[in-house]
Amino acid sequence: MRLDTSAPLHEAVHLYPSAGYQEIKRYNDNPYATHWYQKDIA
Repeated sequence: MRLDTSAPLHEAVHLYPSAGYQEIKRYNDNPYATHWYQKDIA
């Protein structure tokens, strides 16, 4: 699963890594995103 978020959303920036998401390179052109994450789900 991939997702993105914006730096001002501090809760999301801290929540996603604590939920097992790893920060990855930009994968989309969302002009508001500053962080991109990915997590393998089965």
